Amino acid sequence: WIGGEGLDAARFAELLNGAGLPGVLFTPEVRGTTGGVRLEIRDPYSFNPAKTGIYALSYAFMLGDFKVPKSTPDNVVMFDKVMGTDKIGQYLEEGLTPQQIVANYTPMLQRFKQERMHYLLPEYDGPVNSGINE
Repeated sequence: WIGGEGLDAARFAELLNGAGLPGVLFTPEVRGTTGGVRLEIRDPYSFNPAKTGIYALSYAFMLGDFKVPKSTPDNVVMFDKVMGTDKIGQYLEEGLTPQQIVANYTPMLQRFKQERMHYLLPEYDGPVNSGINE
């Protein structure tokens, strides 16, 4: 379940289902004053949790009163730790669409994939669904 205080559950589900995200269906669900969506993973092989998360964050930010937590030089907030960067929060505040956020994030992801190749065991032969564009 993904949701937030004051979100319009029906509109949130409509936006997410309309995004054409593979392998998942979103059903509106209200819990008290919190609107959100229930995720039904229909195809775990095509479902991309990272991309889905970016879309959910972007649409929640558009629809609700969501504040992006801010890191300081002395304290990196959990949001930035989970995202692996402070850029996602900046993109949300700039009003970028989820498609634009994914497009901006993709070069960083590709650099990470190249860098990680140096650390994989030689017998490793399978890809890991570690990214937004997979």
